[in-house]
Parts: sequence; structure tokens; C-alpha cells
Amino acid sequence: KGAGIVFCGGGASMLRQVMAQIIYLRETLGCTLPIEVMHLGEAEMTAGWRAALEALPDTRVVDLYSLVDPLTERPVTRPAGAFTHVKPAAVLLSSFEEVIFLDTNNYAMLDPTELLDRDQYRRDGYLMWSDLWLSTSIAHEYAVYSLLQVPPPPGFENSESGVMYWDKRRRWRELVTAWALMTPLAARGTIHGDKQVYGFAFAATGQ
Repeated sequence: KGAGIVFCGGGASMLRQVMAQIIYLRETLGCTLPIEVMHLGEAEMTAGWRAALEALPDTRVVDLYSLVDPLTERPVTRPAGAFTHVKPAAVLLSSFEEVIFLDTNNYAMLDPTELLDRDQYRRDGYLMWSDLWLSTSIAHEYAVYSLLQVPPPPGFENSESGVMYWDKRRRWRELVTAWALMTPLAARGTIHGDKQVYGFAFAATGQ
């Protein structure tokens, strides 16, 4: 259903950031897009935090464990390693057709809605940006591209995933592939976050 913003958050420290983000988006930037806050289980989201977040305008809290994994047709399970490894699932399983994913520590300088009309996004069905420094796992990343026998797709040589725009109607295959790759790569320590996996997915699907 339309476009919306997705956060992943769990625990009081991160949820305070999420709440500050939502208030900032609403009151300072004037953003009116619906928001979903994704978490993993009751340990990450108390009843009090759920009530506080859902009291904010057009904000919904979603337990990813309550949703069905499109790969296994069973409830979502958490990949090994960092919390960021679940971000592809949060994008896939949000109720929005167009997802603006924001890390809790990434503050927009303008209403994120405006970039939905950007020519590049309309053309490609996604927006990502370059990281400011080379990934610490760059050697592992290029080993994966070597196994796939393809070079990194343009724009994914050193991409960042703190802010992402995805049109799931057009990029469902790449997102499902990213999620499928996440568990085995994370378990082997090949990646230490989620940002590398999107380039792998584009390469694996020939995009």
C-alpha cells in the first residue's frame, strides 16, 4: 500500500532514537508518510514502548517474528550476527509497496518524500548512496563477486545502507535474493552488516 518509512529498532537505547526520529520527521520536516517500526520479539519491544510509539501519528509497530518469511513460508528467524542483518527482511515484509528505510542514527535534512520523485529512483526502482570509507570486509566482498564470476554492479562498489529507497513492485527479486544470501554469508562471517548484500543480489540476478 503506497509509500512509507521503515525503521528497525529494539531495546530502550535504539527505541529512543527511533522516537526522536519520528518526532523530528513529523514536527520539523513535515513528513506525513506512514511509519513502521520493525523489531524481533518481545525482548526488543516492551508493551510500554509499543504504546508510546504507536501513540505517535500514523506509526505502527511490527514484530518480524510474527510475519512469514517468503523463502521458507515459516515465521521469520534472525540471521547470525548483527541486528542489521535483518534489514532486507524488514524492507521485504513491510506493508508498503515503496519503502524508505532509515537507520535510527540517520537524520534527513529534508522530507524524505521528496526523493520519491527523483528521476534516478523512478528509472531504477531503488536509491542507495556510497559509503564514506571502504568496507572493512572489502576482500571478502570481492571474493563473493569472484565466485559469482561478475564484477560489482555499478554503484555497489562501496554502498551504504543507512538510507535506502526501494520500489518492491520492481525490485522484489533483488530484495528476496539479498535476504536469501544474508543467512549463509552472515553465518560464515563473510559480511559484517547488510550493506554488501544488495550488490551481491543485483549481481546474482544479472541486474
